[in-house]
Amino acid sequence: MNRKVKKIAVASYLGLVGALGATTVIAGRVVADASAPTMALNDEAPPFALRDLDEAEVTLDTLRGEDHANIVVLEWFDPGCEWVRTYHASASTVRDLRDEFRDSGVHWAAVYSSSPPEGRDPAELNRAAAERWGIDYPILLDNDRAVAALYKVTQAPTVVVINADGKIIYRGLIDNATDPAKAGSENHLRNAIQAAIRGETPDVASSNGPGCHLQAPAQIEHN
Repeated sequence: MNRKVKKIAVASYLGLVGALGATTVIAGRVVADASAPTMALNDEAPPFALRDLDEAEVTLDTLRGEDHANIVVLEWFDPGCEWVRTYHASASTVRDLRDEFRDSGVHWAAVYSSSPPEGRDPAELNRAAAERWGIDYPILLDNDRAVAALYKVTQAPTVVVINADGKIIYRGLIDNATDPAKAGSENHLRNAIQAAIRGETPDVASSNGPGCHLQAPAQIEHN
């Protein structure tokens, strides 16, 4: 590599790292750094463009609507993760929340940034889960984990709530569950959505806990 080309490559790399924060570039892919700081409360939600299961492009602007007045919930989703299955299959927590706020200007999208089991197609995997669990909002494929890196997400399930001003007001767990066999007693996601509707910030703005790492293929179970 000559000196000029090398300088361009280094500059491009530094620009990418600057744009995405503390991330790692491996074999041309951007992956999240688990030690990176979480996004601060009221940070502007970074724009993105991903394809859904039908190859249609979905952007953050699409979800926010023409007047950018929608509240947006981004749900990091993996049908093979036991924690995700609890919220969709066992407890139906996510479906209940979706129905509860369906007419409140809340737009939902799932993001699949996980590693599929060997030989499984991500689109087919997620389409089957959508049909099985009655998911009627888009599932977006983040195959290189670039959007997960932008939002500092390293595990599923993780949810991000973006208010009508385009600010991140919550990032973390759906609730305070400590056992994947049952949902928790305090629903952080509901509280964050309610706060967004009121034009406020939630009492709990972030949370951390158990889940499935995006780079570890989960065991698929059809339930």
